[in-house]
Amino acid sequence: MRKIIPILLSIFSIFIVIIFWHQISLPYNNTENILGEYSKNEHHQLNDTLRFICYLVLPLAIFTIAYFFLNKNKLYFFLIFKDNKTYFTEIKKNYKKKLYFIFFVIFLIISLISSNLPDYQLDIFHEGQLLSGALNYKLKESLWIGSYINTGLFYDIINTKLFWSFFDIESIGAYRFAAFTLNYLYLFFIIILTYKISSIFNFPQNLENLFFVCLTIFCFYFYLVKCHNFPNYRDFFTIVFLICLINAFKDNKSNILNYLIIGGLSISSLLWSLDRGIFLNATIILLLSLLYFKSKYREFFLILTSSIIFWIIFIFSIGQEEFKEFIYNSYNILRYNEIWNGLIHPQPFSDEKNSTRATKALLLYTLNGILIIKYFVKKNSKLNLNSKLFLGFTYILGIFYYKIGLSRSDGGHIIIGSSINYILFIIIFLNEILTFFNYKIKNKINFKFDLALALLLFFFVFISLNEKTNYKLENMFSFKTRVINFVSKKNNYFISEDYQNFLNKIRLLTKNHDCIQNFTYDPSMYYLLNKKSCTQYYLIFVMGTEVDQDRFIEQIIKSELNFIIVDKKNDKTEFPASIRFPKINKFLLENFVEYKELNKYKILKKINE
Repeated sequence: MRKIIPILLSIFSIFIVIIFWHQISLPYNNTENILGEYSKNEHHQLNDTLRFICYLVLPLAIFTIAYFFLNKNKLYFFLIFKDNKTYFTEIKKNYKKKLYFIFFVIFLIISLISSNLPDYQLDIFHEGQLLSGALNYKLKESLWIGSYINTGLFYDIINTKLFWSFFDIESIGAYRFAAFTLNYLYLFFIIILTYKISSIFNFPQNLENLFFVCLTIFCFYFYLVKCHNFPNYRDFFTIVFLICLINAFKDNKSNILNYLIIGGLSISSLLWSLDRGIFLNATIILLLSLLYFKSKYREFFLILTSSIIFWIIFIFSIGQEEFKEFIYNSYNILRYNEIWNGLIHPQPFSDEKNSTRATKALLLYTLNGILIIKYFVKKNSKLNLNSKLFLGFTYILGIFYYKIGLSRSDGGHIIIGSSINYILFIIIFLNEILTFFNYKIKNKINFKFDLALALLLFFFVFISLNEKTNYKLENMFSFKTRVINFVSKKNNYFISEDYQNFLNKIRLLTKNHDCIQNFTYDPSMYYLLNKKSCTQYYLIFVMGTEVDQDRFIEQIIKSELNFIIVDKKNDKTEFPASIRFPKINKFLLENFVEYKELNKYKILKKINE
């Protein structure tokens, strides 16, 4: 009964939070007059975060308190940091495990070279953001000064530019192949991570191998099947951090390098993908706090010094003006992105859109939290302290990650936001199962059994892959030719005939202009016309505040452009540019007149006084 009471109280508290879900809210204010779903519903931008905190903290706090009072004699919470079983040690000369690692890498390579390349029609919004960002950098030779960046410097600009340079062609195919291969590179680091994680529980070799196989198969399924269309490589530095954290927590002499790498991730993760960088920096701050609390001053100063050095290198390499724009740009995106781009998070166990998916994610957060708390407070836990700390930091990082699902609560963002939480659940589940059956099955698990299990699971993955995407084994023998042909495809191949006709007309109209500017949510036309944007805002969708509108107008005036492209009618969104940005719209009405209509756009011409 003592085991059940804390869980029952936690379940009861969850339903209390759900009942009062919509009452958990802050007074609405919109001093910046930013329009979106939040303004439409008078929804404060922190409401969903506050509800998530209540949902998470209340049941976990009640569980911890109840568990503490009912199991006083079995706890050692206050002695937790005096645990002598600190480090986990990796089993040496585990040749089977290395063989499985090679097997997974070969499978990954086969998946890459046998897959059909992504030759679908251009996504003018999402892909246009990256293509035009890279072109702006090339033509303006500036970073944040030339382009208002939405996601991250590398994601929006550098990655595409690097692959253009590698293939010596600035094509849609070269960009797509970049994103395509980066996802597979990310999966390679996932294999390294699962390889490392399998060693933290100090299982016998055969069980450690089984753990590694099962966890890696799940990750392959999650990223190759469930999330195969997402840019998973945005999480690259998160995986690097977790790998370094495991290495740093081992009892060996190489942890100095890992602490230095963790410090370097502070700025590099922000440049790679801004929101992921914020989550990672918050986790690094907590790690620093733990190290200081445990009097691990050497490790504390290694991370701190490395972080400071990398920040200084970054600031001096880009210059003072670029750094000012980086700070302004990053602050604006972090502060206001959720207001103009947010979708309200559904109430768990309701009929609201995406509620089922959100409910699963939130239940797993609670379950993972309860299990990790038990690891920390139970005297007879078989995990050493650093194993618990790794699970704890992974859980905290996963909590930060769910801000992705809270900020824009559609199905895809909820899945990505809870991705670390899903993987953590499988880690804990496998640990519990293999620990429980340790003595019964450890002598029955042999290489043949492992191999049969791996083949069976891979058979399942292959079936799933064939259902989701196109993989053909004969593609392996023509991979090089297919890549060359793919990156060499003309841009016309990826766009509709109507859009191509529109571009041809705009090209004639702007042939004597160095730059163009639109007032639409289509950022792709800069790249497709090979023209830089006249303002920083090649992707005006990410503008938020009235200050941004003033800057846009100021840069329009300074550029002395004669034409600007606007929507004729935008039925795809409830908040087109003319409504979201009234100051700009008023400026255009006062200073430009309609020149002609082309397809779904209008061309406005400057009034010459």
